[in-house]
Amino acid sequence: MAAGGHTSGDSVAGVTIAFTIVAVVGTLLRLYTRFFLNGMGGPDDIVIAIATVRRSDTTAEIMSDNQYRH
Repeated sequence: MAAGGHTSGDSVAGVTIAFTIVAVVGTLLRLYTRFFLNGMGGPDDIVIAIATVRRSDTTAEIMSDNQYRH
């Protein structure tokens, strides 16, 4: 932990990037399975894809905030 009992920016960045990668890979696998293997993709898959893109936006914001705090 950093001074003051808070997690360091590098730790926050590492965890954020790792979970974003896991989310993107999981979403891509789901979309591939639903649309190409099953042919049963639906509106819920589109919503999940949009949510994943928004998650990536949030990751970029966290990284930007982390960069300018130090």
